This record gives sequence, C-alpha cells and structure tokens, in this order.
Amino acid sequence: MTISLDKTAPGSEMRMGAVLRRALAVQGVNHRVGGGVEHGYLATTNDGPTVYIIAHSVNGYPHCDIPRGEHIGTTAVVTTDEGTSLVYDGTSANLRPVEDAEACARAVAAHLGTTPLCGTCEDYGFVYLYHPSTDAITGTTPCPDEACRQRGEERAARAAQMHTKRLVIGDEEFGPQVCAECSWGGYTPVPGQYALGQPVYVCTANGCGKTVDASVFGLDDGERLAVHDGRLYIARPYDGAPF
Repeated sequence: MTISLDKTAPGSEMRMGAVLRRALAVQGVNHRVGGGVEHGYLATTNDGPTVYIIAHSVNGYPHCDIPRGEHIGTTAVVTTDEGTSLVYDGTSANLRPVEDAEACARAVAAHLGTTPLCGTCEDYGFVYLYHPSTDAITGTTPCPDEACRQRGEERAARAAQMHTKRLVIGDEEFGPQVCAECSWGGYTPVPGQYALGQPVYVCTANGCGKTVDASVFGLDDGERLAVHDGRLYIARPYDGAPF
C-alpha cells in the first residue's frame, strides 16, 4: 500500500484519513499529516503537547489513512516528559468508521481544551429520559445547555459545507475535490480569475478561502475537471462499481 507522507487520500477513495480530518476540523482541532518519525499519524498543531491519531487495520497495518473497510478502531495518544498516555481508544468500542472518528475528535478536542465536552450530554446533543419507577429509557430530550446547543449548531454548519458525496451523471462518475487546507470544504471557480488559461478555484468553506489552480489536480487518462452545482469534481467514465 502506497500512502503519501504529506497528505491523505481524497474522501472519494473511502479511506480513514479524510474521515478523521473532517471530524477533527469540525471540533476545531488543527492538525497536519505526520512525516519522518511521525509517519502514519495525524498530529495536532494546537497549543499544548501534540496528540497523535492513528487508525488500526484488521490486517495489522496501523496508519491514519487505511481503507475504511479495514478499520477496527482509532487511537489518540499524547507524549510528555512524564510519558505517553491515551487520549482516546476506540479499538474495543465496535464503532463504525465515522462514529469512531467523531468520538476520537471529540476526545482530542476535550483534551486540548478547544471544545470541552458538555457536562450534561458529552456533546451528543441529547439526554435520556428514564421511567421514574423502573429506570428504563423512555426517550430523549435536547440537551438543556445553551453553550452545548450552540456548539452543535456550529458543527452542523461545518458538516453542511463538507464536500464528500460522489455522483453518477450519465455515464460518468463525479469524484468530489476536497480542500487540502481545511479538509472539509469543496472548491468553486473564482469568477473572472484564470491561471495559464484555466480557472482558479477557491474553497467554499466559511473562513478558509484557500485558492488553487487546475495544475494541482493530477488527472489520469479519461478524466476531466467538472463543476456541478457550483462544486468542483473530477469526472471519469463510470465503471458501475458501488459507492
């Protein structure tokens, strides 16, 4: 398996890197792809000791960018002068890849103090209702904490900007191009701006604004850049494979 040292695969390739990076970004955790002795990890860049995040494969190959189908859990660790300790361990939780990534990101954010977990609902957004006599769960109700609800609305707004959905239009498959800077926004053409005769693209995520030109997208034979509903994709002949 060949994996880049300085970036993760696009979300369309169904690897853990894009899932983890989106989850970290939603929680306000700045991070980078590790290289050298940090190869295989995502490393936080917020203030404080670096937290290293890695996904574990059923095939025994830990790496932040393993295929989602091999995922058996994610761990996050932090090393200080006092030693190495766990921030999160999802290897025994039997969570699906997205659920595991989101739980890991919440734990890392809480550890870093970027978005402390709600003391009432731990940022799940709801609390359980129990029967007064049997203690059986009878339902849920929205978390009463205003700050928690606000954080949830902010996460939802970021999630709405995520550009990850593959499309099939006619006989072509459209692979979304995710911003390399924020890891969740898409790209859209900048009106009237061109580089070497090709459009310049800007990230659609609020607060990002990264711009790129067409030269950064390595196109294989039969591929082309295409814009659909204002978002940039790489279009290629559809081979009928399920998403």
